[in-house]
Amino acid sequence: MIPEEKKETTEASQEHEQLEVTTDEGQEVSDGATGSSEEKAEDASKRLAAFLEEVAETKAKLEEAEKELQEWEHRYNRLQADFDNYKRRTVREKEELATYATEGLVKALLPVLDNFQRALQAINGDSASNVLSGIEMIYRQLLDQLVKEGVEPMVAIGQPFDPNYHEAAMYAPSTEEYQDGTVMDEFQKGYLLKGKVIRPAMVKVAQG
Repeated sequence: MIPEEKKETTEASQEHEQLEVTTDEGQEVSDGATGSSEEKAEDASKRLAAFLEEVAETKAKLEEAEKELQEWEHRYNRLQADFDNYKRRTVREKEELATYATEGLVKALLPVLDNFQRALQAINGDSASNVLSGIEMIYRQLLDQLVKEGVEPMVAIGQPFDPNYHEAAMYAPSTEEYQDGTVMDEFQKGYLLKGKVIRPAMVKVAQG
């Protein structure tokens, strides 16, 4: 039989050992919990860093896409402008073609007018009156037809010399009637086709 005093000492010793074991286990649990929290924090930090990196990459790709979009918009605007210019040029060329389609024919007929005009100037006297009337009628008919096509004879004599409308074939001293730079005479008539010069007038110009 164990004495009462020794029994109490033994029980106290056992309680102390149990307390130490409990304390050690609690410390181990606490250490384990701390380690787990640090790992979670580190993992969360890594995930956040990866997310931020992904956001940065996405932002960079978006900026690049916006630049490409702007470049395509500029290209589209240039193409649209070129196409609009092409349409305007095509319309203008068609209008000019329709306006001046008869230019070749008119140019070919101008020498005929010249010959009629010279013949009329050469014929004199009553004996040639019938011939003169016939030639004059043909000349007028031909000229009227050309006028309907948009041909307009130039009036050169007495006008200031203009290289856009006149071709100087000769120069002569100026007179009281024809001042310097004025057309004195016309050797070959000039013509316009719907406002465009198709042949300048060949003229004599006063000078000095």
